[in-house]
Amino acid sequence: MSTRSPWPFAIIGLLGMNVLIVGITVFYAVSDRSMAIEPNYYQKALAWDRTQIQTSRNAQLGWAVGFAWKHAGGGRSEITVDLHDRVGTAINEARVDVLAFHNARASERQIVTLSPIGDGRYTGTVLSEREGLWHFDLSASRGGETFTDVIERTLGTGSTP
Repeated sequence: MSTRSPWPFAIIGLLGMNVLIVGITVFYAVSDRSMAIEPNYYQKALAWDRTQIQTSRNAQLGWAVGFAWKHAGGGRSEITVDLHDRVGTAINEARVDVLAFHNARASERQIVTLSPIGDGRYTGTVLSEREGLWHFDLSASRGGETFTDVIERTLGTGSTP
């Protein structure tokens, strides 16, 4: 009768356990909803000059943005944007788009085209099931002119959105 050494089984068992741990780690790493990569980050870095030109163009246009939002119930919030030029005249007939996401869930981005309701005011609804810091990228276009703005607001108990 021959006696087999337990070492080969121990080594295979340790390697198998390592594969299992790595598999679990990879699963949790890729399924984490708070993990987000900025879309087209390299192209955005290359377009830095265009971003600076747009910032300068925003200043030349002199458009002002009033931003408000409130709970609409059912995990939704209503966004209201007021657009005015530098002398206070309402900017009507613009296309206003908003990219919205919660700071902790940047991979869950929502793009909302706001509807005009008159006197330079535009409104739309976003899913807002999470309290905390929200990020909004606003883009307003009218007659070949485009204005952009970045807005951050906190939504939560005891805070004013």
